Amino acid sequence: MAVVFEDVTDQPEATPTSTESEPPKTDSITYSDAPIVIPDPSGDVPEECEANAASSSEQVALQELYTAALEVAPAEATQRAVYHCNRAACSLRLARHAEVVTDCSHALELDPTYGKALMRRAAAYEALDDLEHALLDFDKAVELDAGNSAAGAAAARLRPVVEERREKLKDEMLGKLKELGNTVLGKFGMSLDNFKAEKDPATGSYSIKFGQ
Repeated sequence: MAVVFEDVTDQPEATPTSTESEPPKTDSITYSDAPIVIPDPSGDVPEECEANAASSSEQVALQELYTAALEVAPAEATQRAVYHCNRAACSLRLARHAEVVTDCSHALELDPTYGKALMRRAAAYEALDDLEHALLDFDKAVELDAGNSAAGAAAARLRPVVEERREKLKDEMLGKLKELGNTVLGKFGMSLDNFKAEKDPATGSYSIKFGQ
């Protein structure tokens, strides 16, 4: 029985199907005992056994199907990006966020403009609390598609959180540097409080002056 795959959506769709009828224009490659059909992107691809199954066991089974497709698909096959992204959709539902990042990164290497891969990777990054990279992906998704309201809303939500974290990290680093500086200068009976930075209004540059 030939199994066909196409890009899946992140919304529930029709019940997964397979077909015994003659498939559209494809390259068919045999894997084990069952042929896996690698669709021609230029042809019409029927609805696939998509990653909207309800149970974890079904998601795992779908992951295995996409893995099998990747094992037999030629390295230059344009559908490889779709297989990686669809497998990532399964992983996302299984909360395997590191796997989502890996698969979506592979998909984006093959197709840098793949919006779904960006969105899924961004969601995984956010789940992993890597908000910097999540924001980068949401911003890139908006750059590719200004009408992507979900990406725009997510970016607007994350931006103030990321900026707050950056400021906190900067303050922590400055505090550590000051502590280190005072430790060194303390050996000479000084501290950073003895040094003042003065800005030159004409040039905008700073000069450091020592005071007792």
